Amino acid sequence: MAQGLLCPGWPAIVLNLVRTHGAPPPGLFEEESGGGGGGGLWYREYFQGASKQLLTVKFSPFFVGKTFSAVAAQVYETFELPVIAVESMASGQVILNPDSDYIISPMDQAFVLAETYATAEQVWTYMEGPGTDNSGSFFDSDYAQELDMDAVLLHRERLGSIPLRQKVRQAMPQLPPGHSDLLDACRQAFSFPAAGGGGGAGG
Repeated sequence: MAQGLLCPGWPAIVLNLVRTHGAPPPGLFEEESGGGGGGGLWYREYFQGASKQLLTVKFSPFFVGKTFSAVAAQVYETFELPVIAVESMASGQVILNPDSDYIISPMDQAFVLAETYATAEQVWTYMEGPGTDNSGSFFDSDYAQELDMDAVLLHRERLGSIPLRQKVRQAMPQLPPGHSDLLDACRQAFSFPAAGGGGGAGG
């Protein structure tokens, strides 16, 4: 409570993060008029923020190797989810608002403000890269060449897709990971069209 003297509103933020709010009473968000009704717009905004929980979720492989600032901006722009901290599984430390040049590692977890875990899990299930539209252009991009494609395939497999790693390895059994031809096999496994508009092999 004493922290509230230095930072007004801090106790309310902490209390809202450690408890879960249920559904608001009927009419609570109605605009005030005369002597009737609810708390008005300010209460709507307050309750929407207070209804969120602090949840942890792993970063998608597509975020690994990027700076925290870039990932936080991408997650908020895409899902409107604030990423406020990172748990480094390597050191066991929780870093609140890491430096902008902090690099996300494969074992890091995100602390996200979200209403449900299913919402927060979008940070893990995120599959697109910069400038992609799920049309197949991802596998033709330079960005794809920089990723650990085996990790990407495992990621997609864990999301409930077909065993893509097995399928790709059967198609290209002697090919080392990261080779450009592996991207062609990935494109076929995902049933994405090849560069230039040609159709990929069925999944």
